[in-house]
Amino acid sequence: MQNSSSGFTLIELMIVLGITAAFTLVGILNLTGFNDEKALESEAKSAQALLVSAQVKARSQDENSRWGVYFDNTVTPATYSLYKVDETKVDTDPFPFAVGGITTMRSISGQIALSAPALATSTNIMFNKGTGAPNLATSIVFELSNNPSIQETVVVASSGLIQF
Repeated sequence: MQNSSSGFTLIELMIVLGITAAFTLVGILNLTGFNDEKALESEAKSAQALLVSAQVKARSQDENSRWGVYFDNTVTPATYSLYKVDETKVDTDPFPFAVGGITTMRSISGQIALSAPALATSTNIMFNKGTGAPNLATSIVFELSNNPSIQETVVVASSGLIQF
């Protein structure tokens, strides 16, 4: 007569444990990618909100001035800033902010990079007071540092429309 006991063998338990570990690893890797993409989307939305804020300030003639957003990809990490325009510096300075006129400056997180403006360049978008019309139509492109094919773009149209 054979001794019969119920339960799982060590091999069966190791197989189940291995399968569970594989599924857990796949889930963690997918979650990391998802978090990076959400951070990218959040950064682009923040830039869009800052552009809209500058446009609203210019339209309402806040402090009787034009307002702008300066995207600086010459520094690490790249930054973008909402500022009050100093008209005396417009023709001579790529970032013509009034003294005390920078109201918001954001540094872009390390997992995100700017691809437009290109590395070592900057883009300055100023909005006319009263109309809110931008000085240029352009696109600001954010990308994941570890996967540049994943991008988010904020478009500033010549009509003044700012889209994400």
